[in-house]
Amino acid sequence: MECLSLDFDVLETNNPKKLIVADTSPNWLGVEDLPAYLYITLPGSKKEKIFTFDKKAIQIFNSTNLGLSPIGDCEKDNYSDLPDGMYKIKMQSGIEDHFVEKYYLKTDMLELEISKKLVERALRYYSFEDGFYKCLQNIELNLKTAKAFTIDCDIKNAMKYYNEAVDEIDKL
Repeated sequence: MECLSLDFDVLETNNPKKLIVADTSPNWLGVEDLPAYLYITLPGSKKEKIFTFDKKAIQIFNSTNLGLSPIGDCEKDNYSDLPDGMYKIKMQSGIEDHFVEKYYLKTDMLELEISKKLVERALRYYSFEDGFYKCLQNIELNLKTAKAFTIDCDIKNAMKYYNEAVDEIDKL
C-alpha cells in the first residue's frame, strides 16, 4: 500500500539573489487537492515566512517575495542579495502532521568573495605563495564541514564551521 511521501530539495544556484526549492515528493497520495505550504526561516530570524507551495514544481524565492526588499519595477531586476547563513525550510502537506523539515546553508556570497580573491590573486601575482593556498584550504574545509553538519542537522556545529570560514576570508 502506498503512503503519502513528501520531500524537497534546495537547488544550488551560485546566485546570491535566488533560493530555489524543488518538490521531489514521490507522491502526494490523499492530499493532491489540499493546499501545501512552505515555511522559510531566514538566517538570524526566528519568524518563519509562509508561502503556498506548488506541488510537483520548482519555486524561486528572491528578496522581494521573501519580504527583504520592496516590490519594484517588474521590468528591472531589482532583487537584493539574499543573506548567507542557515535557512530552515519546512514543506507541509494539507494535513498538519505530514511535513518535511530541512536546513540549508546558503554560502553564495562567501563563495563569490572567495572567487573574487582567487581571480585577483591570480591576475596580480601569478602565484599562490605566502600562506594564501593554506588559508584557502582552511576556508574550503570549514565550508565543507559546515555543510556536512547541516546535512546531519547539527546546526550548532554547522554554524561554528561556517563562521570560521567567514572569519578566514579576510586573511586571503
